[in-house]
Amino acid sequence: MIKTIRIFSFFIIGWLFLAIFIGQAQASAIPAPLITKISGEPPLVSGEAKANTEIQIYLDNKFIGYASTKAKDNRTEIFNYQVASNLTQGLHKAMVIAKDKTSLILSPPSKEIFFYTGSLPAPTLIEPNEKTVTGKVKPLIVGLTVTNTLVKIFIDGVYNGKTAILNQLSGTANFSYKPFLNLKPGWHEVQTQAEDSQGRKSELSAAQNFKIELPMPAPTMYQPVVNNKTMANRPFIVGLAKNGSKVKIFIDKKLVGQFLVTNHPSGTANLAYQPSKTLTKGGHLVYTTATDNRGKESIWSNIIYFTIAQPSIAQAAAEEKKETVAKITEPQQGKEQPLAVSPEEGKIKQATGTNQGLAGIVGQTEEKEQTGAINEAKQNQSGIQLNVIIFIIFLVGIVAWLIWVNRELVKERKANEQKQINPEITTEPPKEDKDKLL
Repeated sequence: MIKTIRIFSFFIIGWLFLAIFIGQAQASAIPAPLITKISGEPPLVSGEAKANTEIQIYLDNKFIGYASTKAKDNRTEIFNYQVASNLTQGLHKAMVIAKDKTSLILSPPSKEIFFYTGSLPAPTLIEPNEKTVTGKVKPLIVGLTVTNTLVKIFIDGVYNGKTAILNQLSGTANFSYKPFLNLKPGWHEVQTQAEDSQGRKSELSAAQNFKIELPMPAPTMYQPVVNNKTMANRPFIVGLAKNGSKVKIFIDKKLVGQFLVTNHPSGTANLAYQPSKTLTKGGHLVYTTATDNRGKESIWSNIIYFTIAQPSIAQAAAEEKKETVAKITEPQQGKEQPLAVSPEEGKIKQATGTNQGLAGIVGQTEEKEQTGAINEAKQNQSGIQLNVIIFIIFLVGIVAWLIWVNRELVKERKANEQKQINPEITTEPPKEDKDKLL
């Protein structure tokens, strides 16, 4: 009887602990309330929270009171809290916490909402400005504004567009905007205005003047070159660019390298760049941009599409042909020298010879590649034939060994059979013969 009472007591205690645990788990599952709007002067804080909760209001990290609630449905309540007096002009933040009326468990804090009382300050423009050097017809306009506001952009006194509502925990938000229409070369003026969710607007910001220059000439690109100093999966990216250009190479829309071209007396320099990593088999695209020494960048060059069909078709040619059209030498006086592609860091220098420009380079390269490919094919074919012969000889040896082993087994089996039929037959020599042998 006592044992039964003890078991029953432990059972009841276990159920009590389980009920407490479940109750705490349910109570701790109170979601954080949500502030949906802060409006007016003095401000009215509105939001939503779980039903059967009390809403604690915190302003600038201080508890200021409980909000009044109204049931929205069985699970949600709407709350409102009217701040008693006007706040000092400037940036403030509000946050709320829900408390369960039964368990008194607190929810996590809501997301902090920043708002500005008084007149909104105008945004601060950072770029573009008088020192900005750009040839882009849609320059990026960037600056700072009060959090929880949007920014309207005015260019040359005309409304051009606006940003989305911007929020940052610091209270100051970054903004950026790109004009939707192309701007003409010359001087322009930009101003901005902040507007919050209540429709309040700031004054126009101070005007910033900036100049759009004529664009930097974009490079001109040609089909990639494969010669006896490279392989098909790492071709030379070749083209032309203005003297003093810093060229950026983009393959499959990713920046893979950049370099300064070597100036040429004509004012236009050849460029060549070999990718540091092998390209995968299949189609690729390449384009470039050029930047001058002041940072003005050109638009994209023409886009070149090419295909990597065989990973290393020119390797044999590179081993057989020691000379190359990309060899760098000093120009001879009195002779007009064409430009040749140099594989070193994408730089261009004068080269000797009578090749007729880039077309001659590509032609010679293709001829050497064809010769190298034929020799490589012959070597591969002879290597395959030798391997086949060795394999056949190996198979013949294996078959012969198996036949010999089989014959020995047959002999041994026959000998055993004869011994069972006639036990007097023995494979040992007579005793006299043994003495002779000894």
